[in-house]
Amino acid sequence: MIDYEFCTGCHACEVACKKHLEVGEGQYGIHVLQDGPRELPDGRWDYNFLPMPTSLCDMCAGRIAEGKDAACVHHCPAHCMHYGPVDEIAALAGASADTDALWQVGIDVKERYRGHGLGTTLVSLLCDRIEALGKTPFYGTVLANLHSQNIALNTGFYPAWVEISSFKKEETKG
Repeated sequence: MIDYEFCTGCHACEVACKKHLEVGEGQYGIHVLQDGPRELPDGRWDYNFLPMPTSLCDMCAGRIAEGKDAACVHHCPAHCMHYGPVDEIAALAGASADTDALWQVGIDVKERYRGHGLGTTLVSLLCDRIEALGKTPFYGTVLANLHSQNIALNTGFYPAWVEISSFKKEETKG
């Protein structure tokens, strides 16, 4: 899986793949294509890089058999490339437009991947994207979910309100 939005166009995946496959000049197992630059109507510039696997890509079968990541994934400094079956995806992140201006951030990190900063990274990246759209991200969690509270604090969120329920204690006759 490749998240094209975060590719910086550094070509590290190309170089690593060429070395792994030992292919000649002009041949690629993965090739980074360039889209742009072009000026947008609002004056900003659009410039994208698109890593594309080619017919020479062997999915790094030897590396995968040894328990290693594919060469392109291992060497991607932007961490925008991931390899594995869909059911092995470590985490998901998304946002819901609770109002026109406020978007709630939500994540789910598989248990075996927790505690390594993945949740914090996902929330941080998602919040950056939401803010770039001119919206305000917010993160909701419950008091009992300490892991989720830590992610919120680590990404710069602070408690704005707390909901607490109380019940009248029944008197016991003794």
